[in-house]
Order: sequence, then C-alpha cells, then structure tokens
Amino acid sequence: MNFSWPGLAGTSGDVHALQWTPLSGIPTSYKAYGVRTGVVLPSGGTTSGVTIAMISPDAGTVGGGVTVPAGVNLTGKTLNIDFADGASFTVGTETSASTSFDYPVPTGIGSTASVTAQGMSPLGLTLTQLRGIASGSTGNVVGLIAPPVPSTPAANATAVTNETDFTWTSFVGGLHIVAITTNSSTAPDYFLITTGTSARIPILGTAGVVFPGATVYQWSIDAIGPWESIDAYAGGPSQLPTGGTVINLSFSASARSFTTL
Repeated sequence: MNFSWPGLAGTSGDVHALQWTPLSGIPTSYKAYGVRTGVVLPSGGTTSGVTIAMISPDAGTVGGGVTVPAGVNLTGKTLNIDFADGASFTVGTETSASTSFDYPVPTGIGSTASVTAQGMSPLGLTLTQLRGIASGSTGNVVGLIAPPVPSTPAANATAVTNETDFTWTSFVGGLHIVAITTNSSTAPDYFLITTGTSARIPILGTAGVVFPGATVYQWSIDAIGPWESIDAYAGGPSQLPTGGTVINLSFSASARSFTTL
C-alpha cells in the first residue's frame, strides 16, 4: 500500500486487520481482528515488518429499516465496520429491495457499524448513510431523501439569460450544487452552490467572464447534506458532513439542455 501526504516529515497511524466470511453478500461471521498502533511512515520511504496479532471477536448484530420516499426504488444496502480513528471496512452489500435489515457485526473490538441505503428514481440517485450504529442496537432508521427535481427552465428552453430563474425541488436539509456546463471551448461553465431552491447565472462581466449568446448549455443538480449553510460547508474540512451520524447524497441521472439568448 502506497500513501502520500503534503510535506516532507514522516507521519504515523494505526493498521487495522479484519477477516470475515463470505467474500460476497453480507458477512455471516467475523473470523479475526487486530490492530497495530503507532506505525511510523517515513516520507518517501518504506515501512516493513508490521506484525498484527489477531483475536476472534465476539458476535453481535445491528437491526433496523430503510424509509423510501415516493417515486424512489430501493436498489441496495451496504454494511461498513468503522473505527474511531477513521479506519473503515466495507464488508458486504445486499441488493434486495427489502427495507429491513438485521446484520451480523463484530463486537468487543471498539468498532461501530454504518449502513448505507441506495435508491434510484427516473431523475437521480440518492444515498443515505447512518453511522455510529452500536452492536446490539435495533430500530435504526436509514431515511432516504428524494433527489431534487429541476423545474425551470424547461427542457430545451431557449432565450435563457442572466435574468432567467433556475428552480428545483428541495433536497431536504441539504446543499444543492447546480452544474451549468457547455461543450463550447470558448464559453464559461458555472457551478452554483446554495441551500435554496432557486438561482440565476451570475453577471461576472467585471471579472472578465462573459455569458455568451446562442450557446447550448446543460444543467443538472447534485446535493449533499445535512448542511445548515454555505458557510458551514465552505469552512469544513470535507465536502461531506463530519459531525452527526447521517450523510445524504444525491446525483442527477441526466442533464437538461437550454440555449442562451
């Protein structure tokens, strides 16, 4: 395994090892677990001889269900085993449309579980991950959110200008990332980030960015949540929320076209 990081100084971390069976689907048992802490990695060098003593973990389960909004089909669930230092193992997937789950997990090794549900609608993909699930807990709810749906301008609209309102339905509690792109090599692309459900293409002539006429564009909406504000998103260490136990994502299945005036 090769790692890289900014700067020339060495760094250190923990190496986790987890053995489970079978290799596909949801695990039925966990054979062994071990961790080696404080492994030093020199910048540009090699670390060898990292022996990890492994033990047989105790068996536990996590249970609950998935809520699915109207118009969305549940397409699968994924189980992860996570550790407080950020290490995580994706141990299994389930492709059934069953909204309930009761998954085996290891216990007594300082880990928690995450369950991610995935759904599809004609307009997009939606994902929700519930993290920090303790072994033995039941009644956990993974709540999918309907993908945002473009409203205006209509597909193949013409005469779009900087005064045209782009509107869409809300990705509840999330941040919308509206991509407005073109295949033209001489025209600018725009990316609008907002917690709201409407926006306009900004006028940026004073910055030397000219919104071109008679140009074909496409627009689509992705979303991330929960984010309370643009400032919270911009000031964090990651595009994904790092606090709390829930991450919601949505990706547009297709883009709408329009032509500028």
